[in-house]
Amino acid sequence: MTEMYGDARRADAPVVAGGEEDLARLRRLVADQLAALAPRIDEEGLHPQAFLRDYGRVYGFGHAVDLGYGGRPGGLKGVIAGMEACSEHCVSTGFLVWCQTSCAWYLQKSGNTPLKRRLLPALCSGQQPAGTGLSNLLKARSQLEPLRLRAVAVPGGYRIHGTLPWVSNLVAGAVFAVAAATPGGTLMALARAGAPGLTLRRAGPFCALEGTATMSCRFDDVFLADSEVIAPDEGFDDYFARMRPGLILAQMGMALGLVRGALTLIDETRSPARPANAFVEHQPEDLRERLHALRTETQAAADGLDGCAPARFDEILALRARGTRLALDAAQSALLHCGANGYLARHPAQRRVREAYFVALVTPALKHLAREIALAKSSGPLPVA
Repeated sequence: MTEMYGDARRADAPVVAGGEEDLARLRRLVADQLAALAPRIDEEGLHPQAFLRDYGRVYGFGHAVDLGYGGRPGGLKGVIAGMEACSEHCVSTGFLVWCQTSCAWYLQKSGNTPLKRRLLPALCSGQQPAGTGLSNLLKARSQLEPLRLRAVAVPGGYRIHGTLPWVSNLVAGAVFAVAAATPGGTLMALARAGAPGLTLRRAGPFCALEGTATMSCRFDDVFLADSEVIAPDEGFDDYFARMRPGLILAQMGMALGLVRGALTLIDETRSPARPANAFVEHQPEDLRERLHALRTETQAAADGLDGCAPARFDEILALRARGTRLALDAAQSALLHCGANGYLARHPAQRRVREAYFVALVTPALKHLAREIALAKSSGPLPVA
């Protein structure tokens, strides 16, 4: 355990201004609880709900939320650092942190002040579990698929129809953000697991990420009140432009953490008795150099989004794509360094490879990012807002 705590303070660890003590406590919590849970989360589909509650208590899901709504200092950089600490041991848990944090981020950017006052403190503390159902929206905005939900205005709110195939962290009582097509455009609102007319069915099985409570969601005339609207169709484009960059940048925590975990596996194989490992593609020195550069640029982009000089959106897309490629390279290198043992079904290197493919496939997927980057190059830089 002492060795793990020492590793948490090594030179390539992230630093969060204003939140160093919180981050140190989180690393101790991860070492004490999550490291041992990771195999069960992966192999048994265990949802780490108790750990997530402790995460909310020790570190919180509101580093990018105003303090008046229950947030904590650290900004998006703090969000990413927390996710990295979890993903170093378990990307499933890092992804669930992103789901919870993303829902808080949507409300932070919303103009619905009563909803923010009512719900954000519980989201930030983790007392209210939350998911994000916006994969379809991100793809629709890139003209890759149509919006799958339709909203019909009725007195006091909207009736929602349609199906979302995959929404994660949908434990009992969870809330989650959805986007639906209206005659005037698009709106975003909060739905709640257990609402009348909402049917949840467990999705999968998946080759990884089984412990993420991922469900398909069928909406049959589900009522969502006006009070639950995050962003109405009027002005939605402006809201989406404010919300999307931070949503995508925060996913870097999964990639950065996975790379650190892969480097730990590689370091465990370094021995004069394994001279062939020196010839594996993507040596640890190169991976560490790329990791350090990527984290530095990610933190600068996060500071920009929190401040007045945001990075261009195409730069954020490029960062996210580089993070994915680094995760893929590091996971493959870890497996090859481990040799035949890495081919055993329950070896940690196997899980790291499967997790890396998830990082490459979660929306926006690597191919989606590549397309957006190509479009940006052909038409000039895309501003954040």
